[in-house]
Amino acid sequence: MSRAIPKMSCGRLLFSLALCLVPATFVAAESGIYDFFAVGERYFPDKGADYCGCERYWDDLEESYDEAAELVDAAVKSMAYIKKTPRPKLAGKEQWNWDRQGGPLTSLFAIELDIENGGPKENSKHRWDYVEKIYGDMKYGFDNKKTRDNRPNALYCGQGGFKYYEPNANYPLDPTGKTKVKDKYQFGMVYFNWRKFVRNSDNEPKAIEYCVPSKNTMARTNAKMSFIMWCSLEDWPTLDVEHVEEGEALDRYQRHSGSGAWVHELAHYYGCYEETILIDQPAVDENGALIPNTATYYIALIFNLVRYKPDLACKTADSYKWYAVAM
Repeated sequence: MSRAIPKMSCGRLLFSLALCLVPATFVAAESGIYDFFAVGERYFPDKGADYCGCERYWDDLEESYDEAAELVDAAVKSMAYIKKTPRPKLAGKEQWNWDRQGGPLTSLFAIELDIENGGPKENSKHRWDYVEKIYGDMKYGFDNKKTRDNRPNALYCGQGGFKYYEPNANYPLDPTGKTKVKDKYQFGMVYFNWRKFVRNSDNEPKAIEYCVPSKNTMARTNAKMSFIMWCSLEDWPTLDVEHVEEGEALDRYQRHSGSGAWVHELAHYYGCYEETILIDQPAVDENGALIPNTATYYIALIFNLVRYKPDLACKTADSYKWYAVAM
């Protein structure tokens, strides 16, 4: 899992309806977070119980992870319903329900829908297939407590575990102490828990910059190395469904939630493993112009991306978060 230290850094709308929240009822179930993130791999007896920094936040992590599983399950069920169901012709509750579940697929992913037969139009099938796969991978992970390819998933809270090992230091993966870091990597490395960021020159940083307070980073995902890192956990925001009003417009609902953030990060986790394509896409304004140093977060910027760069709307993580929350 060696990587060089990185430099941190979908068509026309079919419906014009607002995206709305519909309260979900979260059912208590055994959490899979402990098994999914292979805690046994990371919690070594000689390292202490809080080796990865998450012990004090565990209840909130577990609760929000379980809520995220419910959100994803709702998204999968909604897509399955739209896939097999034509839009009801008569105005009423059934048509409203179809629009509620189908409209956001267009507004958030630029998927044009076949209202006569259900499912996507032919020109949007590639977007539908991609979104369906990402949600399907998420659901598989929640249900089976592992990824389809059995990745060694890891969960970190803060970046404090990652340390710089200078070239003359003992190589941490050699228990005999006979190997120096320079025997492997000339310029040293940043390492923690089997994850290595290799320095390729003396000009590269001696630390990773995942949790940057000035950027108010909530979480970061490194899909290639199979870990998710939570940064801002002191005031953990949870999804309180009892205070979500039915019909509330999402485009005026700037809601941070732990469960929504899980869906966002898991979109990265499954969409950036083989290819780095499901990212936080660069944002564009209402005229399609690039907004400097801004990523596509929240409803308004997603709508702009759908309008001007439709094939990127299904490859930006916040679209997955908001569709799941809306369902």
